[in-house]
Amino acid sequence: MERGRLWAICGLTARNVYLREFVAADLDVLHSLAWQPEIYDYLPGWNVPKEQWTDWFVNSEMPENAEFLKAVSDGGGDVGELRLRIEINQKETEELIGWCCIGGKSAGKAKRGVVITLH
Repeated sequence: MERGRLWAICGLTARNVYLREFVAADLDVLHSLAWQPEIYDYLPGWNVPKEQWTDWFVNSEMPENAEFLKAVSDGGGDVGELRLRIEINQKETEELIGWCCIGGKSAGKAKRGVVITLH
């Protein structure tokens, strides 16, 4: 079970699932989840061609996750406008079953929001 930096910083686990930062090996699974109607009905614009997902994933999401985790692990904890996107994995099978995004939001009074996507 590859847990990575997120585990080292936060140790995020529950009885049946564990959370970890995105890893490149899971791009196909994440992309296929975004194409499920139950997900793209609530997250319009996420069901884009794989090439676009790959670009987002490699050039935006993974680097921003690294910046977020560095800010937290350095002890200052000031993540500013950075977002964190993490995988939700089933412990028993280690299957990627969804993701969670934490970041700034433009609507409402709260400055940060959480999106949880499960299949």
